[in-house]
Amino acid sequence: MRTVLDDTSRLRDDAAVLSRHTRQAVDGWRRYLVARLETHPYATVTLAAGVGWILGGGIPRPLLSVAFAVGSRIAADRIVSGLTGAATVTRSDD
Repeated sequence: MRTVLDDTSRLRDDAAVLSRHTRQAVDGWRRYLVARLETHPYATVTLAAGVGWILGGGIPRPLLSVAFAVGSRIAADRIVSGLTGAATVTRSDD
């Protein structure tokens, strides 16, 4: 029974820390967005409209599939070239 109470207390403390960090992150984003809106109002509104359009389903599904396929290939190529470059450097150090 004691371990359950300890675990509950630890969970409550962790939730409080998480809540505090979440509030700090939200406040930081809010300050950033307000500053951005004050310095670049048109760009911020345009960006928000574009994100809303994308999240609202504005991009056709086939276009998303192609973009994802191309992005995946580029990412895989960079990962492989990074690994082979690191292996080459390691071999040359020997």
